[in-house]
Amino acid sequence: MNITVDPRLAGPMGVIEKFVNGNAGMAKALANTEIKMGMASDPKFMIPASALREVAYVGDAAHVADVDKIIASPEARALYAKNPGLVDTRFIFDTSLRSGHLNGKYRLVAEKHRRGVADEIADAAPDLMGGQVYSPWNVGWFQKIFKAPLLYRHGLDLVKVESETEPWCEIMNLNLADYAGFASLDDSGTLASNAVHNVNVQSGLMSTPVINMTASYDLAIEEMKRAEQSGSPFGSQLITIKQRYADYVLRMLTNYLIYYGNTATETVGLLQVPSSVTAYSGSSMNAIFLGSSSTKGSDMLSALLSILIPFLDSLYNKITTVKIVVSPQCYNRLTAPYSATYNPTAALKATIENFIAGKTKDGTVPDLEFVIEPMFAPSTIFNAQTYDYLLLLAPEMPTGPDEEKQPMLLFGAPLMEFVYPTIPGSYTTQYKFLRRVAGVFAPVQAAVVAYHGFGIQSATT
Repeated sequence: MNITVDPRLAGPMGVIEKFVNGNAGMAKALANTEIKMGMASDPKFMIPASALREVAYVGDAAHVADVDKIIASPEARALYAKNPGLVDTRFIFDTSLRSGHLNGKYRLVAEKHRRGVADEIADAAPDLMGGQVYSPWNVGWFQKIFKAPLLYRHGLDLVKVESETEPWCEIMNLNLADYAGFASLDDSGTLASNAVHNVNVQSGLMSTPVINMTASYDLAIEEMKRAEQSGSPFGSQLITIKQRYADYVLRMLTNYLIYYGNTATETVGLLQVPSSVTAYSGSSMNAIFLGSSSTKGSDMLSALLSILIPFLDSLYNKITTVKIVVSPQCYNRLTAPYSATYNPTAALKATIENFIAGKTKDGTVPDLEFVIEPMFAPSTIFNAQTYDYLLLLAPEMPTGPDEEKQPMLLFGAPLMEFVYPTIPGSYTTQYKFLRRVAGVFAPVQAAVVAYHGFGIQSATT
Protein backbone atom coordinates (compact mmCIF):
# COMPACT_ATOMS: atom_id res chain seq x y z
CA MET A 1 0.00 0.00 0.00
CA ASN A 2 1.47 3.31 -1.12
CA ILE A 3 0.64 6.31 1.07
CA THR A 4 0.73 10.02 0.31
CA VAL A 5 -0.29 12.18 3.25
CA ASP A 6 -0.21 15.77 4.45
CA PRO A 7 2.33 15.85 7.33
CA ARG A 8 -0.35 17.32 9.60
CA LEU A 9 -2.41 14.14 9.08
CA ALA A 10 0.46 11.69 9.52
CA GLY A 11 -0.89 10.57 12.92
CA PRO A 12 -4.28 9.18 11.79
CA MET A 13 -2.82 7.74 8.58
CA GLY A 14 0.03 6.06 10.46
CA VAL A 15 -2.49 4.28 12.69
CA ILE A 16 -4.40 2.92 9.69
CA GLU A 17 -1.18 1.87 7.95
CA LYS A 18 -0.16 -0.20 10.99
CA PHE A 19 -3.59 -1.77 11.08
CA VAL A 20 -3.48 -2.78 7.40
CA ASN A 21 0.07 -4.14 7.60
CA GLY A 22 -0.92 -6.18 10.64
CA ASN A 23 -3.37 -8.18 8.52
CA ALA A 24 -1.52 -10.28 5.94
CA GLY A 25 -4.55 -10.85 3.73
CA MET A 26 -5.50 -7.19 3.63
CA ALA A 27 -1.92 -6.07 3.06
CA LYS A 28 -1.61 -8.43 0.09
CA ALA A 29 -4.96 -7.40 -1.41
CA LEU A 30 -4.02 -3.72 -1.12
CA ALA A 31 -0.40 -4.13 -2.27
CA ASN A 32 -0.95 -2.00 -5.40
CA THR A 33 -3.40 0.40 -3.76
CA GLU A 34 -2.57 4.07 -3.24
CA ILE A 35 -4.07 5.97 -0.30
CA LYS A 36 -3.98 9.76 -0.24
CA MET A 37 -5.08 12.07 2.55
CA GLY A 38 -4.74 15.83 2.67
CA MET A 39 -6.52 19.16 2.91
CA ALA A 40 -8.93 20.02 0.11
CA SER A 41 -7.29 23.44 -0.14
CA ASP A 42 -3.86 21.89 -0.86
CA PRO A 43 -3.18 21.63 -4.63
CA LYS A 44 -1.42 18.27 -4.09
CA PHE A 45 -4.65 16.72 -2.82
CA MET A 46 -7.22 18.53 -4.96
CA ILE A 47 -9.62 16.47 -7.07
CA PRO A 48 -9.15 16.71 -10.87
CA ALA A 49 -11.86 18.57 -12.77
CA SER A 50 -12.58 15.43 -14.83
CA ALA A 51 -13.96 13.71 -11.72
CA LEU A 52 -16.96 16.06 -11.80
CA ARG A 53 -18.30 14.46 -15.00
CA GLU A 54 -16.35 11.21 -15.49
CA VAL A 55 -17.86 9.50 -12.47
CA ALA A 56 -18.36 5.78 -11.87
CA TYR A 57 -20.52 5.92 -8.72
CA VAL A 58 -22.23 8.48 -6.48
CA GLY A 59 -23.45 7.10 -3.16
CA ASP A 60 -24.77 10.27 -1.50
CA ALA A 61 -28.52 10.59 -2.06
CA ALA A 62 -28.22 14.31 -1.34
CA HIS A 63 -26.21 14.74 -4.53
CA VAL A 64 -28.33 12.53 -6.83
CA ALA A 65 -31.39 14.09 -8.46
CA ASP A 66 -34.57 12.08 -9.02
CA VAL A 67 -33.17 8.83 -7.62
CA ASP A 68 -36.21 6.85 -8.81
CA LYS A 69 -36.24 8.33 -12.32
CA ILE A 70 -33.55 6.75 -14.51
CA ILE A 71 -32.89 8.45 -17.84
CA ALA A 72 -33.20 5.77 -20.53
CA SER A 73 -34.58 5.19 -24.01
CA PRO A 74 -37.59 2.86 -24.45
CA GLU A 75 -35.19 0.24 -25.90
CA ALA A 76 -32.86 0.45 -22.90
CA ARG A 77 -35.79 0.20 -20.49
CA ALA A 78 -37.08 -2.91 -22.26
CA LEU A 79 -33.62 -4.50 -22.25
CA TYR A 80 -33.16 -3.71 -18.59
CA ALA A 81 -36.48 -5.36 -17.74
CA LYS A 82 -35.49 -8.47 -19.75
CA ASN A 83 -31.80 -8.74 -18.84
CA PRO A 84 -30.07 -6.03 -16.76
CA GLY A 85 -26.69 -7.35 -17.93
CA LEU A 86 -27.38 -5.95 -21.40
CA VAL A 87 -27.66 -2.41 -20.08
CA ASP A 88 -24.92 -0.11 -18.77
CA THR A 89 -25.74 2.42 -16.05
CA ARG A 90 -23.70 5.52 -15.34
CA PHE A 91 -23.99 8.89 -13.63
CA ILE A 92 -23.95 12.18 -15.49
CA PHE A 93 -23.65 15.66 -14.03
CA ASP A 94 -26.88 17.62 -14.52
CA THR A 95 -25.99 20.90 -16.22
CA SER A 96 -29.57 22.14 -16.43
CA LEU A 97 -30.45 25.40 -14.73
CA ARG A 98 -32.75 25.76 -11.75
CA SER A 99 -33.60 29.27 -10.55
CA GLY A 100 -30.76 30.61 -12.69
CA HIS A 101 -28.15 28.24 -11.17
CA LEU A 102 -26.73 24.89 -12.16
CA ASN A 103 -28.69 21.96 -10.76
CA GLY A 104 -25.37 20.70 -9.38
CA LYS A 105 -26.56 17.10 -8.97
CA TYR A 106 -26.08 13.77 -10.74
CA ARG A 107 -28.61 11.78 -12.76
CA LEU A 108 -28.54 8.04 -13.35
CA VAL A 109 -28.52 7.07 -17.03
CA ALA A 110 -29.14 3.59 -18.53
CA GLU A 111 -28.16 2.73 -22.10
CA LYS A 112 -27.66 -0.34 -24.28
CA HIS A 113 -24.23 -1.89 -23.78
CA ARG A 114 -21.72 -0.76 -26.40
CA ARG A 115 -18.61 -2.75 -27.16
CA GLY A 116 -15.43 -0.69 -27.14
CA VAL A 117 -11.68 -1.05 -27.52
CA ALA A 118 -11.32 -2.43 -23.98
CA ASP A 119 -13.78 -5.24 -24.81
CA GLU A 120 -11.83 -6.15 -27.95
CA ILE A 121 -8.58 -6.26 -25.97
CA ALA A 122 -10.21 -8.48 -23.39
CA ASP A 123 -11.41 -10.91 -26.05
CA ALA A 124 -7.90 -11.05 -27.53
CA ALA A 125 -6.19 -11.75 -24.20
CA PRO A 126 -4.57 -15.23 -24.07
CA ASP A 127 -5.52 -18.05 -21.73
CA LEU A 128 -3.20 -17.09 -18.87
CA MET A 129 -3.93 -20.20 -16.82
CA GLY A 130 -3.70 -22.82 -19.57
CA GLY A 131 -0.09 -23.70 -18.77
CA GLN A 132 -0.54 -24.41 -15.08
CA VAL A 133 0.61 -27.71 -13.60
CA TYR A 134 -2.88 -28.99 -12.82
CA SER A 135 -5.72 -28.86 -15.32
CA PRO A 136 -8.69 -26.88 -14.04
CA TRP A 137 -10.98 -29.91 -14.35
CA ASN A 138 -8.72 -31.81 -11.94
CA VAL A 139 -8.89 -29.15 -9.23
CA GLY A 140 -11.54 -29.08 -6.50
CA TRP A 141 -12.54 -26.07 -4.45
CA PHE A 142 -14.02 -25.38 -1.04
CA GLN A 143 -17.43 -23.78 -1.42
CA LYS A 144 -16.47 -20.49 0.21
CA ILE A 145 -13.50 -18.15 0.27
CA PHE A 146 -11.93 -17.80 3.71
CA LYS A 147 -11.56 -14.17 4.74
CA ALA A 148 -9.51 -13.10 7.75
CA PRO A 149 -11.62 -11.54 10.55
CA LEU A 150 -11.57 -7.74 10.58
CA LEU A 151 -12.24 -5.21 13.31
CA TYR A 152 -15.68 -3.62 13.50
CA ARG A 153 -16.28 0.00 14.47
CA HIS A 154 -19.29 2.16 15.41
CA GLY A 155 -18.16 5.76 14.92
CA LEU A 156 -20.47 6.41 11.97
CA ASP A 157 -23.41 4.98 13.95
CA LEU A 158 -22.99 7.57 16.71
CA VAL A 159 -23.19 10.69 14.57
CA LYS A 160 -25.56 12.03 11.94
CA VAL A 161 -23.70 12.29 8.65
CA GLU A 162 -24.54 15.54 6.86
CA SER A 163 -23.58 16.09 3.22
CA GLU A 164 -25.44 19.37 2.86
CA THR A 165 -25.30 21.72 -0.12
CA GLU A 166 -21.87 21.71 -1.78
CA PRO A 167 -19.98 18.43 -2.39
CA TRP A 168 -16.81 20.20 -3.57
CA CYS A 169 -16.44 22.81 -0.82
CA GLU A 170 -13.15 23.43 1.02
CA ILE A 171 -14.76 24.55 4.31
CA MET A 172 -17.94 23.25 5.93
CA ASN A 173 -20.05 25.58 8.07
CA LEU A 174 -22.81 25.08 10.64
CA ASN A 175 -25.06 28.04 11.49
CA LEU A 176 -25.98 28.42 15.16
CA ALA A 177 -28.88 30.29 16.72
CA ASP A 178 -28.76 31.03 20.45
CA TYR A 179 -30.64 33.24 22.83
CA ALA A 180 -28.95 36.04 24.72
CA GLY A 181 -30.45 36.35 28.13
CA PHE A 182 -32.82 34.16 30.11
CA ALA A 183 -33.19 30.38 30.01
CA SER A 184 -30.50 29.28 27.59
CA LEU A 185 -29.05 25.85 28.31
CA ASP A 186 -25.46 26.64 27.41
CA ASP A 187 -23.07 29.59 27.26
CA SER A 188 -25.40 32.59 26.97
CA GLY A 189 -27.36 32.07 30.19
CA THR A 190 -28.53 29.40 32.62
CA LEU A 191 -31.80 27.80 33.58
CA ALA A 192 -31.22 29.18 37.08
CA SER A 193 -31.40 32.79 35.89
CA ASN A 194 -34.07 34.83 37.64
CA ALA A 195 -33.21 38.27 36.34
CA VAL A 196 -35.36 39.84 33.66
CA HIS A 197 -33.53 40.29 30.36
CA ASN A 198 -34.60 40.97 26.82
CA VAL A 199 -34.22 37.82 24.72
CA ASN A 200 -32.42 38.31 21.41
CA VAL A 201 -31.58 35.65 18.85
CA GLN A 202 -27.90 35.69 17.99
CA SER A 203 -26.29 33.71 15.21
CA GLY A 204 -22.96 31.96 15.28
CA LEU A 205 -20.86 29.84 12.98
CA MET A 206 -18.87 26.63 13.36
CA SER A 207 -16.38 26.08 10.54
CA THR A 208 -13.98 23.24 9.76
CA PRO A 209 -11.74 22.68 6.72
CA VAL A 210 -12.47 19.69 4.51
CA ILE A 211 -10.09 16.73 4.17
CA ASN A 212 -9.81 14.75 0.93
CA MET A 213 -9.24 11.00 1.28
CA THR A 214 -8.79 8.74 -1.74
CA ALA A 215 -8.04 5.06 -2.21
CA SER A 216 -6.93 4.01 -5.69
CA TYR A 217 -6.80 0.52 -7.14
CA ASP A 218 -5.99 -0.87 -10.59
CA LEU A 219 -7.94 -3.43 -12.60
CA ALA A 220 -5.88 -4.71 -15.53
CA ILE A 221 -7.24 -6.72 -18.47
CA GLU A 222 -5.03 -9.66 -17.47
CA GLU A 223 -6.40 -9.61 -13.96
CA MET A 224 -10.00 -9.68 -15.14
CA LYS A 225 -9.33 -12.46 -17.67
CA ARG A 226 -7.44 -14.47 -15.06
CA ALA A 227 -10.48 -14.25 -12.81
CA GLU A 228 -12.66 -15.57 -15.64
CA GLN A 229 -10.36 -18.38 -16.82
CA SER A 230 -8.83 -19.67 -13.60
CA GLY A 231 -11.37 -22.42 -13.22
CA SER A 232 -12.15 -21.16 -9.73
CA PRO A 233 -15.85 -20.45 -9.17
CA PHE A 234 -14.78 -17.50 -7.00
CA GLY A 235 -12.32 -15.77 -9.34
CA SER A 236 -14.35 -12.60 -9.83
CA GLN A 237 -14.97 -12.36 -6.07
CA LEU A 238 -11.29 -11.57 -5.52
CA ILE A 239 -11.68 -8.39 -7.56
CA THR A 240 -14.75 -7.45 -5.52
CA ILE A 241 -12.82 -8.08 -2.29
CA LYS A 242 -10.09 -5.69 -3.44
CA GLN A 243 -12.70 -2.99 -3.94
CA ARG A 244 -14.29 -3.69 -0.56
CA TYR A 245 -10.92 -3.62 1.19
CA ALA A 246 -10.17 -0.20 -0.30
CA ASP A 247 -13.54 1.06 0.92
CA TYR A 248 -12.93 -0.59 4.32
CA VAL A 249 -9.68 1.34 4.78
CA LEU A 250 -11.45 4.66 4.14
CA ARG A 251 -14.19 3.70 6.60
CA MET A 252 -11.66 2.82 9.30
CA LEU A 253 -9.91 6.14 8.73
CA THR A 254 -13.24 7.97 8.90
CA ASN A 255 -14.20 6.26 12.16
CA TYR A 256 -10.80 7.04 13.67
CA LEU A 257 -11.30 10.74 12.85
CA ILE A 258 -14.81 10.65 14.36
CA TYR A 259 -13.36 9.50 17.68
CA TYR A 260 -9.88 11.00 17.87
CA GLY A 261 -9.99 13.90 15.41
CA ASN A 262 -6.78 15.63 14.39
CA THR A 263 -5.62 18.77 16.19
CA ALA A 264 -3.17 19.95 13.52
CA THR A 265 -5.95 20.35 10.95
CA GLU A 266 -8.60 21.50 13.48
CA THR A 267 -10.59 18.33 12.78
CA VAL A 268 -12.72 17.69 15.87
CA GLY A 269 -13.44 14.17 17.14
CA LEU A 270 -15.89 13.10 19.84
CA LEU A 271 -13.09 12.84 22.40
CA GLN A 272 -12.19 16.46 21.65
CA VAL A 273 -15.67 17.95 22.03
CA PRO A 274 -15.38 18.24 25.85
CA SER A 275 -12.77 20.68 27.12
CA SER A 276 -10.87 17.66 28.47
CA VAL A 277 -11.12 13.89 28.92
CA THR A 278 -11.80 13.22 32.61
CA ALA A 279 -9.59 10.71 34.39
CA TYR A 280 -11.91 8.38 36.33
CA SER A 281 -10.83 8.56 39.96
CA GLY A 282 -12.65 5.53 41.36
CA SER A 283 -11.86 1.83 41.04
CA SER A 284 -12.08 0.75 37.42
CA MET A 285 -14.42 -2.05 36.30
CA ASN A 286 -11.35 -4.21 35.81
CA ALA A 287 -10.11 -3.57 39.37
CA ILE A 288 -13.55 -4.41 40.78
CA PHE A 289 -13.75 -7.53 38.62
CA LEU A 290 -10.35 -8.74 39.83
CA GLY A 291 -11.05 -7.81 43.45
CA SER A 292 -12.48 -9.93 46.25
CA SER A 293 -15.80 -8.12 46.76
CA SER A 294 -18.85 -10.42 46.89
CA THR A 295 -21.02 -7.66 45.42
CA LYS A 296 -19.00 -6.82 42.32
CA GLY A 297 -22.08 -6.03 40.24
CA SER A 298 -23.36 -3.63 42.86
CA ASP A 299 -19.99 -1.88 43.00
CA MET A 300 -19.95 -1.56 39.20
CA LEU A 301 -23.51 -0.25 39.15
CA SER A 302 -22.64 2.42 41.70
CA ALA A 303 -19.62 3.44 39.64
CA LEU A 304 -21.68 3.68 36.47
CA LEU A 305 -24.35 5.78 38.14
CA SER A 306 -21.66 8.09 39.56
CA ILE A 307 -20.85 9.28 36.02
CA LEU A 308 -24.29 8.88 34.44
CA ILE A 309 -26.34 10.96 36.89
CA PRO A 310 -24.10 14.07 36.63
CA PHE A 311 -24.38 13.79 32.84
CA LEU A 312 -28.19 13.91 33.03
CA ASP A 313 -28.02 16.75 35.57
CA SER A 314 -25.89 18.85 33.22
CA LEU A 315 -28.50 18.51 30.44
CA TYR A 316 -31.50 19.19 32.72
CA ASN A 317 -33.25 15.94 31.70
CA LYS A 318 -33.82 17.13 28.15
CA ILE A 319 -32.58 13.98 26.41
CA THR A 320 -34.53 10.87 25.40
CA THR A 321 -31.55 8.62 24.64
CA VAL A 322 -28.14 8.19 26.24
CA LYS A 323 -25.47 6.29 24.34
CA ILE A 324 -22.72 4.82 26.50
CA VAL A 325 -19.71 3.93 24.35
CA VAL A 326 -17.31 1.53 26.07
CA SER A 327 -14.40 -0.73 25.21
CA PRO A 328 -15.08 -4.47 24.82
CA GLN A 329 -13.16 -5.11 28.06
CA CYS A 330 -15.31 -2.64 30.00
CA TYR A 331 -18.53 -4.09 28.59
CA ASN A 332 -17.53 -7.66 29.44
CA ARG A 333 -16.73 -6.74 33.04
CA LEU A 334 -20.06 -4.97 33.47
CA THR A 335 -21.70 -8.36 33.03
CA ALA A 336 -20.50 -9.48 36.48
CA PRO A 337 -23.34 -10.69 38.80
CA TYR A 338 -24.87 -7.96 40.95
CA SER A 339 -24.18 -10.07 44.03
CA ALA A 340 -22.46 -13.43 44.30
CA THR A 341 -24.69 -14.22 47.30
CA TYR A 342 -28.05 -12.56 46.74
CA ASN A 343 -28.64 -11.66 43.09
CA PRO A 344 -27.22 -13.15 39.87
CA THR A 345 -28.42 -10.22 37.73
CA ALA A 346 -25.54 -8.54 35.90
CA ALA A 347 -24.73 -4.91 36.62
CA LEU A 348 -25.30 -4.07 32.98
CA LYS A 349 -28.77 -5.61 32.93
CA ALA A 350 -29.70 -4.01 36.25
CA THR A 351 -28.74 -0.61 34.92
CA ILE A 352 -30.86 -0.92 31.78
CA GLU A 353 -33.92 -2.48 33.45
CA ASN A 354 -34.08 -0.40 36.63
CA PHE A 355 -32.92 2.99 35.45
CA ILE A 356 -35.61 5.63 35.98
CA ALA A 357 -33.50 8.77 36.37
CA GLY A 358 -33.55 11.51 33.78
CA LYS A 359 -37.34 11.68 33.36
CA THR A 360 -38.03 14.19 30.61
CA LYS A 361 -40.58 16.97 30.22
CA ASP A 362 -43.16 14.56 28.73
CA GLY A 363 -42.65 12.01 31.52
CA THR A 364 -40.62 9.43 29.62
CA VAL A 365 -37.39 7.88 30.88
CA PRO A 366 -34.36 8.08 28.57
CA ASP A 367 -33.25 4.89 26.85
CA LEU A 368 -29.76 3.65 27.69
CA GLU A 369 -27.83 2.16 24.76
CA PHE A 370 -24.47 0.52 25.34
CA VAL A 371 -22.16 0.59 22.30
CA ILE A 372 -19.03 -1.59 22.20
CA GLU A 373 -16.12 0.17 20.48
CA PRO A 374 -12.87 -1.76 19.83
CA MET A 375 -11.08 1.51 19.02
CA PHE A 376 -11.37 2.40 22.74
CA ALA A 377 -9.58 -0.74 23.95
CA PRO A 378 -6.24 -0.07 25.69
CA SER A 379 -2.78 -0.87 24.33
CA THR A 380 -3.78 -1.17 20.67
CA ILE A 381 -2.86 0.47 17.38
CA PHE A 382 -5.72 2.93 17.85
CA ASN A 383 -5.20 3.64 21.56
CA ALA A 384 -1.62 3.23 22.74
CA GLN A 385 -2.51 4.09 26.37
CA THR A 386 -2.83 1.43 29.07
CA TYR A 387 -6.32 2.75 29.87
CA ASP A 388 -9.51 2.61 27.84
CA TYR A 389 -12.01 5.36 26.97
CA LEU A 390 -15.71 5.84 27.67
CA LEU A 391 -18.14 8.30 26.09
CA LEU A 392 -21.53 9.49 27.31
CA LEU A 393 -23.47 10.93 24.37
CA ALA A 394 -26.75 12.75 23.91
CA PRO A 395 -27.44 12.12 20.21
CA GLU A 396 -30.44 14.45 20.00
CA MET A 397 -32.27 17.02 22.09
CA PRO A 398 -35.36 19.25 21.89
CA THR A 399 -34.25 22.72 20.85
CA GLY A 400 -35.64 26.20 20.44
CA PRO A 401 -39.00 27.54 21.63
CA ASP A 402 -40.87 24.83 19.68
CA GLU A 403 -38.88 21.97 21.26
CA GLU A 404 -37.90 20.66 17.84
CA LYS A 405 -35.69 17.59 18.12
CA GLN A 406 -32.33 18.14 16.49
CA PRO A 407 -29.17 16.02 16.33
CA MET A 408 -26.45 17.12 18.73
CA LEU A 409 -23.63 15.20 17.02
CA LEU A 410 -23.16 16.02 13.36
CA PHE A 411 -20.42 14.69 11.12
CA GLY A 412 -19.62 16.97 8.22
CA ALA A 413 -19.07 14.95 5.05
CA PRO A 414 -19.59 16.93 1.84
CA LEU A 415 -19.05 13.72 -0.16
CA MET A 416 -19.09 10.28 1.43
CA GLU A 417 -19.34 7.83 -1.49
CA PHE A 418 -17.82 8.80 -4.83
CA VAL A 419 -15.87 6.68 -7.34
CA TYR A 420 -14.27 7.89 -10.55
CA PRO A 421 -11.79 6.52 -13.11
CA THR A 422 -8.54 8.50 -13.28
CA ILE A 423 -8.13 7.94 -17.04
CA PRO A 424 -11.43 6.62 -18.41
CA GLY A 425 -11.23 3.85 -21.03
CA SER A 426 -7.50 3.11 -20.69
CA TYR A 427 -5.97 -0.37 -21.01
CA THR A 428 -5.36 -0.57 -17.27
CA THR A 429 -8.13 1.39 -15.59
CA GLN A 430 -7.41 2.95 -12.23
CA TYR A 431 -10.36 3.81 -10.01
CA LYS A 432 -10.40 6.15 -7.06
CA PHE A 433 -12.66 5.97 -4.03
CA LEU A 434 -13.13 9.53 -2.81
CA ARG A 435 -14.35 10.66 0.60
CA ARG A 436 -14.46 14.28 1.76
CA VAL A 437 -14.94 14.90 5.50
CA ALA A 438 -14.82 17.83 7.90
CA GLY A 439 -15.05 16.23 11.35
CA VAL A 440 -17.58 16.39 14.19
CA PHE A 441 -19.81 19.41 14.81
CA ALA A 442 -21.29 19.45 18.34
CA PRO A 443 -23.21 22.72 18.87
CA VAL A 444 -23.93 21.80 22.54
CA GLN A 445 -20.67 20.86 24.20
CA ALA A 446 -22.44 19.27 27.18
CA ALA A 447 -23.85 16.58 24.85
CA VAL A 448 -20.52 14.74 25.06
CA VAL A 449 -18.67 13.63 28.20
CA ALA A 450 -15.46 11.58 27.96
CA TYR A 451 -13.62 9.49 30.57
CA HIS A 452 -10.48 7.45 30.48
CA GLY A 453 -9.70 4.57 32.80
CA PHE A 454 -13.32 3.75 33.69
CA GLY A 455 -13.17 0.19 32.32
CA ILE A 456 -9.45 -0.49 32.56
CA GLN A 457 -6.66 1.66 33.93
CA SER A 458 -3.86 -0.90 33.50
CA ALA A 459 -3.39 -4.65 33.23
CA THR A 460 -4.04 -5.07 36.96
CA THR A 461 -6.31 -2.09 37.74
